[in-house]
Amino acid sequence: MLKRVYFDIDGVFTNLTSFIEKYYGVTFKDGLVDFLVSETNMEPSDIFHKMLLKELKENKIFETLPRHHYFDEMLELMKDCVHEGYKVGFLTSLGELSIVTENGHDGGEELVNQKLKWLKANFPQSLLDKVTLNVSFSCKEKANFARPDTLLIDDRSVNCDDFERAGGHAFHYGHDRHSKCILALRTLLFHD
Repeated sequence: MLKRVYFDIDGVFTNLTSFIEKYYGVTFKDGLVDFLVSETNMEPSDIFHKMLLKELKENKIFETLPRHHYFDEMLELMKDCVHEGYKVGFLTSLGELSIVTENGHDGGEELVNQKLKWLKANFPQSLLDKVTLNVSFSCKEKANFARPDTLLIDDRSVNCDDFERAGGHAFHYGHDRHSKCILALRTLLFHD
């Protein structure tokens, strides 16, 4: 029986995909890193640490991402989960965008603060008071939150697969099939 529901932020509530497409001038695929490597001849970690991290920090990208056009329905789903007694939280990743130094994660605190500001600007405080914010420094670390009674709603299939392998339940959410996803999630979570 499910007791806890985690919602990813970027790609579920924010329109991160359109930002990436606009910023890089490409159609988003999970292979975006491959595109960047081919264009810059840099290693993937170098790309994110040198290019994207700088942009994220200097331009406060996570703080200013647009809402996804299905934001309101996802917000209602989250409110209903809280109302039905689920322990609800956000489970977001910095996606390996922080740099590990001898003093900890450089950039991590700034990126978390940007995500917090985005949440406060877009969610009612009464809801934020009832949910948790959980941050992992890499997408793979999301699996550390997996439990047999926990569901992750995430837009990346690899995150869902890792979460399930770690013993949790996952739902691969896709905006291109939003109506079907909402119906399936409501059936799964509120079946009477």
